[in-house]
Amino acid sequence: MSESPGGPMSRDAKPTPATAPEQGMTRLETFVDAAFAFSATMLVLNTERIPVSFGELVQALKGVPSFAASFATLALFWASHRELTRRFPRENAGTVIWSLVLIGVTLVFVYPLKFAYTQGFAYFIPALRTADFTKGIQGPHDIAGMFMIYGAGFGTFHLVLMLLFRHQVRSAGPLPEGERIRALGSVRAHLWCALIAGLSIVIASMVSGARTVFAATLPGFAYCLLAVLMPWHWSRVERRARAAEAPLVPHAPGG
Repeated sequence: MSESPGGPMSRDAKPTPATAPEQGMTRLETFVDAAFAFSATMLVLNTERIPVSFGELVQALKGVPSFAASFATLALFWASHRELTRRFPRENAGTVIWSLVLIGVTLVFVYPLKFAYTQGFAYFIPALRTADFTKGIQGPHDIAGMFMIYGAGFGTFHLVLMLLFRHQVRSAGPLPEGERIRALGSVRAHLWCALIAGLSIVIASMVSGARTVFAATLPGFAYCLLAVLMPWHWSRVERRARAAEAPLVPHAPGG
């Protein structure tokens, strides 16, 4: 998943019009937040009815881990958009267009997101399996196909966020050097995440004819690379940003 660097401006730098803070939320921010909130409601444990027996309650509670993981993923995407609007509160036509695309991707991505986590938890933790587990996945070919669909949604999400960040950076005008480095770091972070999703899709296409379940799950391990790649990326970005913000120390005469 993508990570947010924070990215405070230099204390000595004056906020530019594009990064100056604004009071309140815009209609676009409200619309995006509402779309994410609606997507979260689509992750509810049981969309048919409230459990009326202890057995139904146990079956519903088996979906808590997949619900929590799906909700956390959506929250990370929402946090990325929130970071963008806090850094660059000024809106323009490009901001509106890419934010609307992000909303559309969110509403579509919520289905493969919940399905993938539900099947994943049920496969690795048998106690979480329900009667629908055998219906969801018929064999290794379905698992590979699931990772293709999930990778397409995950990658598209990060590509849209990357384009949104890049658009805002380009339209912001001159930025303090440290802020510019952090903003471009967000662009590259989303690009890295999209590339990892692409790698997972490639692996899924290669193992689509696998005969074992383990081989079909290999595309999922590609996302483990983010646990190493993102900390390394942001540590480099932060070092460069702090170096750019560090005041120049004049040499003493005769030194």
